[in-house]
Amino acid sequence: MQTVKSRFRLENSMSFVIYFIIGLLVLFEHPSITVYLILAQLIRILLWPLSNSLLAVGGISFIYLFALPSLALNHFGMIDTGPYVAMYIIFIDTMRFCSLLLDRVNFPALKSMQSQKGYDWIVMIALIALACILPSILPEGDFRMIIGFMFPFGGALIFLEKTLMLGMTRLLAILTLLFFIAMIGVFISLYWSGYGRLVVGTYAVIPMVLVMSKLDIGLRLWQATLGAPVALALAAQSRYGFIEIEKVFIGSAGHHLIITEELDWRSLNVTPDWSEFWAQFSLMFLNWFPRSLWELKPLGVGLTAVDDWYGRAGFPDSFTISMGMFGETFYTLGEYAIIGNIIIVVALLLTRKVIGSLSRGFTAPIICFDISLLSYIWGGAATFGSRAWFLIFPVLIIGFFVGRFRSHGRDRSPVSLLQNVNEVSMS
Repeated sequence: MQTVKSRFRLENSMSFVIYFIIGLLVLFEHPSITVYLILAQLIRILLWPLSNSLLAVGGISFIYLFALPSLALNHFGMIDTGPYVAMYIIFIDTMRFCSLLLDRVNFPALKSMQSQKGYDWIVMIALIALACILPSILPEGDFRMIIGFMFPFGGALIFLEKTLMLGMTRLLAILTLLFFIAMIGVFISLYWSGYGRLVVGTYAVIPMVLVMSKLDIGLRLWQATLGAPVALALAAQSRYGFIEIEKVFIGSAGHHLIITEELDWRSLNVTPDWSEFWAQFSLMFLNWFPRSLWELKPLGVGLTAVDDWYGRAGFPDSFTISMGMFGETFYTLGEYAIIGNIIIVVALLLTRKVIGSLSRGFTAPIICFDISLLSYIWGGAATFGSRAWFLIFPVLIIGFFVGRFRSHGRDRSPVSLLQNVNEVSMS
């Protein structure tokens, strides 16, 4: 308990330091202040538990998409990303603290299900294995990966959480998680085209956070920090075919910051286009919907900006750029971007609340939503909408039926749905 209190006091102190530095950055914008801000936030992140999905995505995205790319951009004398680092810190803190006020619902107790624990574990193992086998059996088509991978993988997450809630030893939890990661590796080797590195990372991070939300197996964000250079190097190798310092730490991971900087200084000359903003906003929630059934479905600005800004000459028709969450609102709303960002934060918090109310006591849907925010942070609304819901929907659907079965004829007891997801202390 004393350790928890000490950590809480230290994080509060670091929060004060961080926002003091942000104030200095507003008054005296300078690359050296940006470095101090990044280092202070990194220290605070090391205090965050991986059991909280919002803190997990906040820490991982800051390390991989802001801290290391920003330090590299600063080192190579390219741009100062201080304002965007500060904006991101405010964004994730707002999401974190507002979610604490919203995440309270009831869900069924599981005490009467103890006898099914072994059965649930076998089903979970079978589902994650099926996720690697089924896509090779199904015919080619748009729904091959949705049916062949997403539904079995989503079902495996539900049964993983169910088994954890009923009781699992630390060793078995670690072995189960290693099996998940191994099967994801098999899936990548068999089917991955080389695109969507963030999605692949999401598949690996979600079961880690899910396990940690129920049982401490020793995973910490400092481990993600130490492993970041290796992970970014592997990502650069898969994208460019070679490893170079600038490509590793800027490359794809930091490109959204370069785009945001270019859009920022132009934003005062951008005529706010609210219709385009709302079009991108709709894609955040509906980009999964088939274009064949929605003829007027908007195009993501990551695609159209290539035509309108760079020119399509020399680029393939499918080529897109990562606008980033802030670059996108700069592009559509110019100097009114802050209003658009506020609207999106409110929408994300309300969506998260709705998902929680539909989850029948499972935290897996919320964790999938939170970790999938990596796609929004890096690529914008359309990127999130084209990726996140294909996993969130299967987890919600399977969780609904599993939860309905487990609660039928049993008493319900009030418990916090996100008791573990929002647990900010870790022994």
